[in-house]
Amino acid sequence: MKKKKLKPNKADFSRELSKLRKIFVKAAVGDFSQNVPVTKVETPFSETFAGVRIMQEVIREKINEIESVNIKLKDAQNIAYIGNWEWNLSSNRLICSSELFKIFSITAENFSGAMKDFLILIHPIDRNRIKRIILYSKKSGQPFDYYHHIVRTDGTVRTINGKGRVVKAKNGKAIKILGTVQDVTSQKILEQELKMQNILINSTEYAVYNIDNKGIISDWNKGAQFLYGYKDFEMIGKPVISVIPIGMRTQWNKLLKTVIKGKSFPWIEFQHCRKGDQLFDVLISLTPDKNQIGKNIGISVISRDITEKKQYERNLQFLIKAGKILISSPDFRNNIKKIARLAVDNVSDWFSVELYTPGGQAEEVALEHKKSEKIRLARKFRKKYSSFDITPDSVRKALFSGQPVFYPEIKKDEIDKMIKDGQLRHEINKFGFTSAIIFPIRTNGKTTGRISLLTDESRKPLTHNHLVMMGELVNIISLAIRNADLFVKLEKAVTLRDDFISIASHELKTPLTSLIIYLELLNKKFNKNQDKSTHNYFPKMIKQVDKLKLLVNDLLEISKIQHGKLEFEFEKFDLSKLIQELKSDMSILHNSHNIEVRGKINRQIYGDPFRINQVLTNLIQNAVKFSPGKDKIIITLKSAREKAYIAVTDFGIGIDREHHGQIFERFFRVGTSPIEHNPGLGIGLYISREIIERHGGQFSLKSRKGKGSVFSFTIPFSNKPAVPSAI
Repeated sequence: MKKKKLKPNKADFSRELSKLRKIFVKAAVGDFSQNVPVTKVETPFSETFAGVRIMQEVIREKINEIESVNIKLKDAQNIAYIGNWEWNLSSNRLICSSELFKIFSITAENFSGAMKDFLILIHPIDRNRIKRIILYSKKSGQPFDYYHHIVRTDGTVRTINGKGRVVKAKNGKAIKILGTVQDVTSQKILEQELKMQNILINSTEYAVYNIDNKGIISDWNKGAQFLYGYKDFEMIGKPVISVIPIGMRTQWNKLLKTVIKGKSFPWIEFQHCRKGDQLFDVLISLTPDKNQIGKNIGISVISRDITEKKQYERNLQFLIKAGKILISSPDFRNNIKKIARLAVDNVSDWFSVELYTPGGQAEEVALEHKKSEKIRLARKFRKKYSSFDITPDSVRKALFSGQPVFYPEIKKDEIDKMIKDGQLRHEINKFGFTSAIIFPIRTNGKTTGRISLLTDESRKPLTHNHLVMMGELVNIISLAIRNADLFVKLEKAVTLRDDFISIASHELKTPLTSLIIYLELLNKKFNKNQDKSTHNYFPKMIKQVDKLKLLVNDLLEISKIQHGKLEFEFEKFDLSKLIQELKSDMSILHNSHNIEVRGKINRQIYGDPFRINQVLTNLIQNAVKFSPGKDKIIITLKSAREKAYIAVTDFGIGIDREHHGQIFERFFRVGTSPIEHNPGLGIGLYISREIIERHGGQFSLKSRKGKGSVFSFTIPFSNKPAVPSAI
């Protein structure tokens, strides 16, 4: 059968071409899922070529579109910090984009392409979680969306948002996973800041409000309503100056002008007013509020109540100052009055201290208020009711059991319940007390007094901080009371001791003088009789009596110093000459040591030559005494500006550094074995220092154990004698 030749049909060709066009369009974007049947159409070559050309144009257009989209996608990924990856599950290879490498701060050359190495790039705290999410997606076919952290090679931590989906074959088997990663660190930081701002704006701890450049409030959050006591409708549109104390408004306006010019004040301490004109301490932040073009349109203000913190600081400072007052003088009652004045200036409106007499009556030690008329009113009130104790029973019981009483808020009905006497109740209400703390003073386990801290309408009520502070203050005062009692007893004991020393010294001096005279007479008598064996005892006896006389004289000198009666006769004299004469005398008495004088002072000194001789004699005798086995003592003289410098150096046993501060104290003796046998009361250096200080000079010591000692002092060439001191 002869095959029939088909006649070309343009309509059929166009229809079939349309089908082919659909196939190529889908194929151009990688979609081969459509199976469109195409009927074979025989056409002239020219028409067939035209159809092919049309298809080429369509394909070229689509390729250009895809390339354009890819470029835009890549730009968008760069801008949004988005990278992508593809995990081929059959080859277990991971293909990553260049942007992903940038995000993770690695290079393609350093990446193996294995999923396990990709997971290593994830922060350890997130790694196992992300691994479980991806494996679950692979198994279930579900898409994923997660956040995790990475640590870049420079050590910075970034926040990443990962998304992905599973691609399956026709048989439903997963063949690959496509994923994206986006660096959302800045976004997360911004979200956190916004979250904190929302918390801040909606919190009641921080007041957040805005004011325009004229100081008019435009926004007033819940915290501001809570902190200042004004509702938003009461403050919006009103000047912010209404919450600023009158005395601080000039300073506030200067701050606002500075902020409007562009300067911020992160946190500064200030004072504001609550509703009702109650002052409170705030910590405020002032920041310029700018529009989109950077122009200042107002000020953002954040404030926080720091009244408790400031009160704690004031209480601490008060305690420090009170402690210094109590140790400044043994006059306990005067010290308490000073503390009372300090208290009403810093912590309360009223402050009083009362001590109980043996009969149980409360005796006033201190009572203070800023207004003197209030003190007069209180004393008049106390005098009126002095015949009986008006303290409520509950308060009295608490105090005598050692417990404080705290009324953070005093209400009229509470006073009515505690005090039954109508007249007394009326008198107490006149004072307008708003809060009170009454603390017992305890000494030796007994309540011996009480301290009262009270406020009236002029100050914020007392808080727990005040209660803690009062506990510390009472401890200090109780200790001061015990110390004052001990000081009185000590003064009595010292007076008795000094009286005994004075009397004993005078009583001993008289028989000693007589004994010395009789010994000298006996010595002469035995000399005449030439009884050599007996005669040898007399110098020894006289030497021992002389030592006893020196001790008695030293005790008398101490008694005079204590009573400010040490006598001086000031005159001009030649110090170098005095020292040369003293050297001759001491060389005879102490021939075991060579005394060398170095230097000379050419100017005369205004002082008491007898007392200076007494000091030098003591220093030379000590040098001999404490340098056994040595044979040299050096006396150094020189002029230093307007002062004479004198030093006595020995090469003996020396003195430990730890004893340098005590060596000039009364009755102090270093208890080392080489000197324990040496006689003396340990008062020679004490007297010597007193003499030099009365001359306007200073004593000093340089010494090391085993290396000898240098005792030195200075005396002004011309100076008024110092005022006598009782030590």
